[in-house]
Amino acid sequence: MLLHLPVKLDPLNIRQKRKLQKLPPQVIRNVEDVVKEFYGGELPAGRQLQLVDGFSDVYAVRLNESYRMAIQSDNKGTGRVILIDVHEKFYDRLNRMK
Repeated sequence: MLLHLPVKLDPLNIRQKRKLQKLPPQVIRNVEDVVKEFYGGELPAGRQLQLVDGFSDVYAVRLNESYRMAIQSDNKGTGRVILIDVHEKFYDRLNRMK
């Protein structure tokens, strides 16, 4: 089952790519897969895309059991990656970004 995506994702910038290289290889592959899936306009249901409580424009995407990725959408229907972190820290760090 595929989910229709509410936003199109902008490519990762240089700074994000540098940070990405510090993550485990499987997480890097998952991020790359999610970016490709966003460009395709559909995300497998297993990614568990959800609007984050307390935000009107931030979506969380499950990368694997341990990691989550936050995508912030703009009013033009595009989005950008704003956070990739382990699940235990993800929502705390995201709430500090408000």
